[in-house]
Amino acid sequence: DCLIMGLRLISGIPRQLYREIAGADLMEKKSAAVDFLVKEGLLLIDPASIRLSPRGLDFLDTCLTWLI
Repeated sequence: DCLIMGLRLISGIPRQLYREIAGADLMEKKSAAVDFLVKEGLLLIDPASIRLSPRGLDFLDTCLTWLI
């Protein structure tokens, strides 16, 4: 639910909040999917947050499929 709701927001999800809820960092759980989405310019991930790019928001459902 955290990803489904959080990635709909322009600000995305605080990475620490995701770690607390999921019990691990998204990079640990879904590194191949994250790498692919970042390479395609759909996902932006930095030390503070996980968010979709403007292009990624256009493909929200597809991105969520990769990450869930």
